[in-house]
Amino acid sequence: MRPMIYIHAGMHKTGTTSIQTALFRNRRWLQRHGANYLSISENHSTTLYPLFSAEPHRLPVNARKGFDTEEKAARRNAAIRKALTRALAANTSPRLVISGEELLSLPPRGLFDLKQALAPHAGDLRAIVYVREPIGYVSSAFQEMLRNGFAWDALVANPPAPQYRRIQKLIDVFGRDHVDIRVYDRARLREGDLMADFLSAIGLDPRLARELTPVRINRSLCHEAVLLVAALNRRYPTPYAGALNPAIDYEVFKILGAIEGRPFRCPAAVYRRLQPAVADDVAWLNETMGEAVFSYEPPADDAPAPDDDETVTSLAVALNELAKDSKWSLRRLLRGGRALPGSCDDTVTQMLADWIARRRTV
Repeated sequence: MRPMIYIHAGMHKTGTTSIQTALFRNRRWLQRHGANYLSISENHSTTLYPLFSAEPHRLPVNARKGFDTEEKAARRNAAIRKALTRALAANTSPRLVISGEELLSLPPRGLFDLKQALAPHAGDLRAIVYVREPIGYVSSAFQEMLRNGFAWDALVANPPAPQYRRIQKLIDVFGRDHVDIRVYDRARLREGDLMADFLSAIGLDPRLARELTPVRINRSLCHEAVLLVAALNRRYPTPYAGALNPAIDYEVFKILGAIEGRPFRCPAAVYRRLQPAVADDVAWLNETMGEAVFSYEPPADDAPAPDDDETVTSLAVALNELAKDSKWSLRRLLRGGRALPGSCDDTVTQMLADWIARRRTV
């Protein structure tokens, strides 16, 4: 009997990476419960998106190294297609899960070709997509783009928007009754848990999620930590926006992630700038789902923004240099009480001082 194939297509900033990591690491456990996770990669954006893209050679494998040649992309896609065919033929579970947030970025023709490739191996096909309320989405995407080297001013001028209407492509290809639009909100998730909700979406008992080790990926930074990232981007501008800045050590995000503070929020001007487009998208989503899922009302008050204060920049640079210093692990830094270079009497510095004091007994 051919399986039901579930295609989880995002959207971005809805816990997609956590779902992929949990399912990929627990494939054997999943199979015992009647489901399988396509084994060709953990995130199927990296394999299926280039396979069904119109220009696979234009996909930057690494933004610092540039694009693949057409010949290299063709060889890679040939290997992926062979692996996909083998994995589909070998599957014995009644449910098979595919997950890649970039699949929603495929053009309609690419989604149709994906459907055609899967159809001979499927009893039926169903797409799953999560949507996040717009203010939370914009704030999270803005922060993530900052961490990937984008400049603050560039993001304020051209902020990310949720673009719910992209889901229409899935509806056009698979049919509305085969597209499951779910709300990424604890109050609406089964048992208040993303993994429980996803297991329910693929026809499993949501209580099985209790057997999985929780996976948290891409932890959000507090507002002041995000301002420090903006300061690092200002000090070390990069032409590779969209990939990790080579001048910023990834370990610094572990330090910044431990700072406790208010949730990050974009400047109010960002939400106001997006209002016409997002309001139209929200209206489409509400009509498509047949209920008032979201509304969109930009906040009236503003949030603190980065400035050119050199002491704040120096503090950010100092943390980055500490992260690079292999002689000083985060644990040793906190235990040994090594002094942070530079000084500053603003909120950010005080938060860092309080944080280090609380952690001295780690």
